[in-house]
Amino acid sequence: MEGVLYKWTNYLTGWKPRWFVLDNGILSYYDSQDDVCKGSKGSIKMAVCEIKVHPMDSTRMELIIPGEQHFYMKAVNAAERQRWLVALGSSKACLTDARTKKEKEINETNESLKTKMSELRLYCDLLMQQVHTIQEYVHHDENHSSPSIEVLDNCLKELLLTHLNDVSEIKFLDYRAVQQCHVESIALSESTIMVHHCHTTSNN
Repeated sequence: MEGVLYKWTNYLTGWKPRWFVLDNGILSYYDSQDDVCKGSKGSIKMAVCEIKVHPMDSTRMELIIPGEQHFYMKAVNAAERQRWLVALGSSKACLTDARTKKEKEINETNESLKTKMSELRLYCDLLMQQVHTIQEYVHHDENHSSPSIEVLDNCLKELLLTHLNDVSEIKFLDYRAVQQCHVESIALSESTIMVHHCHTTSNN
């Protein structure tokens, strides 16, 4: 969504018309529609802000970054403000849902990792038992016949393959968890950068 909203600048110049563009969860503003190609004067990520309506003026609304900044805006009429409120609220809700889904995926990956680690410990124990069994066969009593070397070898190989497959899967799950955490860190950094940018340009 895009269109004209009036933005409060300061007590000297008051309300100034600005061209606002809401795209992919980010609200950016420009001096005019013709200045879009020149780059925004400021932007804010909807995921980090709160939306508040004015209790007396049906055309005014605020975007609040808790502990950081207030953006005071005014639409040309009540209907236009309502359109913006719906668009901004929907954008914020979608970002919140996406973050919740990502956190759920990370939690599920961590649980799978814990399960695989438990299985790996079990297979290690079984592997050691198998090794001990083979050692006992090798040092068998003279009154007992020697077991088939091929059978013992196959048993050991099968257990080793199972063990290696689990190690590979654990490495994959661990890699996914690290990648997801890395993506979250980047998103948080981008939010911080945009908040800082908004702080430096909020009076324009």
